[in-house]
Amino acid sequence: EMHQEAVRLLRAQRASGDEEIEEMQQELASVAAGLEQKEDEVLSIQFDMVSLQNRLRDQAQLVASNAEAFQHASEELADKDEALERALAKQEELMQQINEVSEQLQGKVNRLSEELESSRAAYQALEEQTR
Repeated sequence: EMHQEAVRLLRAQRASGDEEIEEMQQELASVAAGLEQKEDEVLSIQFDMVSLQNRLRDQAQLVASNAEAFQHASEELADKDEALERALAKQEELMQQINEVSEQLQGKVNRLSEELESSRAAYQALEEQTR
């Protein structure tokens, strides 16, 4: 009878051990599934990070390209502005020269008009004397 009791206790302990092993296997399977899910999430995050890094690099290149184009356009605009200022200065200089020549011509016209008037007066005086 003691033998049977020992066998019964042994079987009960084995059954209890089998249950614990089964529970541990289920827990291990659950932990493994959770770990696999976490690995998938990490891979997904890494993929998203690479995608974001690529977008950031593309945006940085675009910003650099736009900055270069803006710098080039600014330099062109500055060059055109300088050319316009030189053209305006030249135009003012030419207008001043035109005004000076115009004044000189007006002076000559006035002098010639006076000389013509003098000549007419002298001619009339001479004509009156010869009558």
